[in-house]
Amino acid sequence: MNFRKFSFAVMFLLVSSWASAWQTAEFRLYVGQSINYERFCLIQQADGNLVIYAKHKGPISGSYPAGCTGEQSSPIWSTVANPASVVTIFQRDGNLVQYDANWNPTWSSGTGGRPDAAYTLELSSLDGSLKLFPPGSNSPYYSTPGVTPPQQPNTCPGGVPPSLYTVCVNPSFQSRFTYRFQACSAQQAQAIASQSGWAWGPCP
Repeated sequence: MNFRKFSFAVMFLLVSSWASAWQTAEFRLYVGQSINYERFCLIQQADGNLVIYAKHKGPISGSYPAGCTGEQSSPIWSTVANPASVVTIFQRDGNLVQYDANWNPTWSSGTGGRPDAAYTLELSSLDGSLKLFPPGSNSPYYSTPGVTPPQQPNTCPGGVPPSLYTVCVNPSFQSRFTYRFQACSAQQAQAIASQSGWAWGPCP
């Protein structure tokens, strides 16, 4: 992996949010900072993980991540990084890298070694995937798996609140992840899962 070393002596941990889906090289996310774009949020968490959340309404187990705007969320992708990670940097060599407080790399997209250029990072509003693009191109050289959240009902027939159901997205691939969504019945949830190619229940 190719990494860019930095000479910063002090690291400022800010809590802020960007609304734009597009960010250029040298863009950084410190702990608590995020990109919020329509139904999705990309955030550098205090536990070291860089996580993409799908946002929706209604009750869900667990707390909503600080720094993401919205009501509730389900994680759809994570770096599963070293807990010491405190910043994610989109470098000018096209590599997306997480560092600890001593600037030691803890995770990377493995896309470095490219000539320094104006590469672009995009958080897709369609499926929540994180894509990296070379200059002047619409074809990403790196992409995380995405998910298209089903329509989230506010209420079900008879005024009954929807229930939460768990599925495994991309069940046949290493990039599989557990996803939770709302539906008015198990039958409706299973139909959505089947149409989307999701496996019923959490990933093993």
